[in-house]
Amino acid sequence: MNKLLDKYIDFCKRFSNSNLPELKFRTLTDNYLDLYHKRYNIEQRYINKATTCIFTVLFLAISIISLLVINISFLIIIFYSLLISLISSYQFNSFLYWKIKKIEQNLNSVLYFIKIDFSLIQKASITNTDYYIKFITLIANYDLSISKDFSYMLSEIHCGIRPETSLRSYISPSLDFNLFLKNLLVKNFSSLNPLEKTHVNTLEDDFKVYLKEITSKLSILFFIGIFVPIGLSFGFFFISVSKIFMLIVVPFFYAFINYLFKKFMKKNHFLIGMIKNNSEFEQKILNEFLVLIEKFAFNLNRNQSPERAFLTAFISEKSSLQTISSVLYSEINKFFNGISTFMELLILIKKKLKSVRYSIVISSIITMIQENSYYAASKIIEIVKIFRKHQALQNKVNILIKGEKFKTFVFLILLPLIIGSIGALIPFLPSILTNLFELNEFTFGTINQSSLEIMDVISILITFLITNSISSYYFLSIINIRNKFFIMAISDIIFILTYLLSVLNVMNFIM
Repeated sequence: MNKLLDKYIDFCKRFSNSNLPELKFRTLTDNYLDLYHKRYNIEQRYINKATTCIFTVLFLAISIISLLVINISFLIIIFYSLLISLISSYQFNSFLYWKIKKIEQNLNSVLYFIKIDFSLIQKASITNTDYYIKFITLIANYDLSISKDFSYMLSEIHCGIRPETSLRSYISPSLDFNLFLKNLLVKNFSSLNPLEKTHVNTLEDDFKVYLKEITSKLSILFFIGIFVPIGLSFGFFFISVSKIFMLIVVPFFYAFINYLFKKFMKKNHFLIGMIKNNSEFEQKILNEFLVLIEKFAFNLNRNQSPERAFLTAFISEKSSLQTISSVLYSEINKFFNGISTFMELLILIKKKLKSVRYSIVISSIITMIQENSYYAASKIIEIVKIFRKHQALQNKVNILIKGEKFKTFVFLILLPLIIGSIGALIPFLPSILTNLFELNEFTFGTINQSSLEIMDVISILITFLITNSISSYYFLSIINIRNKFFIMAISDIIFILTYLLSVLNVMNFIM
């Protein structure tokens, strides 16, 4: 990825002295402009000029090749050439932005734990502790994209540079982290309680906005899934369209609805307590994990040793820890039998669960226990509260999505009925019009002898069957239906039956 980024930056820098116009897709914030300049040594205008070049080359290449190879309307070629070029140019232009954005979101998701860990360091440390060094070391020990920067700061400190100087000049991709660091520096690290605004987080604010917008986003998805196939059927009905165009339309429709689905429904919110894809198994693991560490924290608060606190917590909650017990059976048995220490157990659990979520939490717990196991209790409770808060936000989304179930099943019945009825008319449109205006007669024998019309019937059947399947799949994915392929099959059968019955009715009409 770094090599690709280096090549990307090198390519864009070649346009630094170019007179090409800038193709600009977004206006960057001051923080991002500083990061572009200081961290990646590039200016946004270089990227915009390179984007212009990419757009021009793609547009000309696609247009020329299409004109030479495909025999369709010139306007259609220009349209999809322009569309593909714009989409590709946007992807190119956003490459560095998305990379920084991902770093920012990852950092924001871990900021809770940084605050909690550092507050414990403050609480457990003796007087005259150098909090600058402690803070830099804390971040350097995290597995974050900015950890290397803080490791470099430590090496600079060994060379005589003051830590506060390095910290004051540091800019991260996360505004939340920058604000947190600024507050620490203003308060000289000693008098600020980093947890006093733990609940304020850009990711949570963004998610609350997403909650308000989700209903309208679902409506857009349903609209596209319903009316694009219907619009295509009407379009094919009134306009003579080649089979090549039909082949082009289906992938475009799939790509478009897939993009919207990922943008609206599968967006990664980077909230540490949220489960992707609403996996019931993952949800059980997380719930049981939270029960276990919460009970563990309560036991620590009673001045029990970490080992005893964990043993007591596991034994007392064993009946409600069936899923996680089966997953971690070997690791927990080793600890119970004295084969591994408690710290080794935590490391084994972190490896076994193979998740960034658990890795961050367990690493944080290890750090806390090493600092002060008694003070760690309240901090672990803080972590559990953060998870519960995120789960509550996810539950709100699930409630909204469940409310769309009835609408989804109605659409799954109406869509195949509508496109099946209209689609069946398309290949017979000339004959229908001829029959209506009584210009000449059209017999069943004529249909049998016309291989073109039979191919039209088949090609339209396949085209709309695929579009119906695509819409059905994403409708069912929205409401998280597990056996979606069975329901899709029913919807497709409704379409096929409707289409074939409509074809027979049309044939009877024009005979």
